[in-house]
Amino acid sequence: MSSNFHNTRGMHLNGLEIHEYVAAPEVSIKYHPHASGQFWFMQPMATLWKKADRVTADARAMLQQGYDFYIIPHCPVPLPPPGPGEAAVLAKVIVNSGSKLQMAVLSVTSGGNPLACCISNMLSANQNCSDPFDVDVNLVLNLNSVVTTPTAGDYAAAIASGLVDKAMGAAFGWAAGKAADRAKGKSKVVDELLEDTLKQVWRRAPDVIKSIEQYTTTPVAEFVKQMVDGSPS
Repeated sequence: MSSNFHNTRGMHLNGLEIHEYVAAPEVSIKYHPHASGQFWFMQPMATLWKKADRVTADARAMLQQGYDFYIIPHCPVPLPPPGPGEAAVLAKVIVNSGSKLQMAVLSVTSGGNPLACCISNMLSANQNCSDPFDVDVNLVLNLNSVVTTPTAGDYAAAIASGLVDKAMGAAFGWAAGKAADRAKGKSKVVDELLEDTLKQVWRRAPDVIKSIEQYTTTPVAEFVKQMVDGSPS
């Protein structure tokens, strides 16, 4: 089965995630469906150090596994109708949003990291932000003429590393919430800002601190691929 490599020509067509929502008159719903909007892979808010500028597909920069997009438009399903506080909550959801490329062919690398590819042909799914853990309920399209053939081990490795990444995100979010609880003061606004900041820092940690990937998702992916495909000859 051939799969297109990801480059900056890709598009995130749609997604469905779960986030907080404030319904009228002012009822906070912790888990509510949100649709994420369309955006181009060339957007500036992303882990740009995972863009392989010197390796291109159809004259567009290719992307490494784990490339994470930020500040993604979201729209809650407006039933029940939103309350006055929803605007601030939605802004918080968008600021903390992310969408990560997880599928890759581990044997094709650039800068020491595998290059990301679609799941099948031009179609794929990113690992999107959601509460309490990230999800892959979305559709991605990447049109280019450079293709690869992932092995069964590559698919299994993508699933395994994605599960590890989800678990870390959930654990980091929980830890950040606990830290914020201990630091709470008298101002609700300050408390919420502190909690959001801590969660954001923790969520981005694997993207920024390379050693976290080296000791978590990377060895898991490599181990699973070897178990499925067998040792290289």
